[in-house]
Amino acid sequence: METINFSITAAERETGLSKDVLRIWERRYGFPTPERDSNGERAYSSAQVDRLRLIKRLMDQGHRPGKLIATADDELNMLASRRSIRQPSNSTSASTDELSALLGLIKQHDVAGYQQAMQQRLARQGMQGFVQDTVAPLTRSVGEAWRGRQLWKSSRSTCSPN
Repeated sequence: METINFSITAAERETGLSKDVLRIWERRYGFPTPERDSNGERAYSSAQVDRLRLIKRLMDQGHRPGKLIATADDELNMLASRRSIRQPSNSTSASTDELSALLGLIKQHDVAGYQQAMQQRLARQGMQGFVQDTVAPLTRSVGEAWRGRQLWKSSRSTCSPN
């Protein structure tokens, strides 16, 4: 089987890890260990890119890179499969209040406030929790508010249907 090699730019695109992070990990943790092409540029194997994707996904769930890099592949896969069966947040009332606040910021067209609130939630929840517990329910709420004409400023708004 032929090994596919990824340039550092392709590895960055495929994994979501920046070139700087890849270089730092190479020095600090000894992984990844890219080969060098004829021009001396880093070339990552498909196996390394797959492992980097998995590590990135687990980091998005709150794990630390140093521990993940030192963990064997089978343990990483077990950890990822356990985490993918994630239960919804126990704080649904607080979550509902926070979602209402986000919807209020949207209704007020407060872009800066909305962006700040979303960034704080992303930092607090991690990527998976953010998408499951914030983005999905907020999208549903925006759709319901739109259908109920709660997002329109007035009946003459350019957003309202004819």
